[in-house]
Amino acid sequence: VEDDRPPANLPHGGSYAVPGSGIVANEGAPFLLVLSPGDPTKPLNGEFLANFLKENTDWFRDTFFKYGAVIFRGFEVLDAKSFELVVLAITKDLATVY
Repeated sequence: VEDDRPPANLPHGGSYAVPGSGIVANEGAPFLLVLSPGDPTKPLNGEFLANFLKENTDWFRDTFFKYGAVIFRGFEVLDAKSFELVVLAITKDLATVY
């Protein structure tokens, strides 16, 4: 079985393609990972990002806890509904009062 997890020790400033996703991960700092579409000429929308996060929940949680912060850059999340889809893909416990 091929291991689709990101490299354990990504060098600072390193990057890798998230297998089968069309997404690239770039280490912005030891505490930050930036996820963006692999092809900047073909932006991916909020629905795509939400589905990716649902299908890769364990990978995303491991990545988040490893880095402490994840930035989604270059995705077309253009309205509140798209943003809500992405957030609900990460956590089902979305608060309604802040």
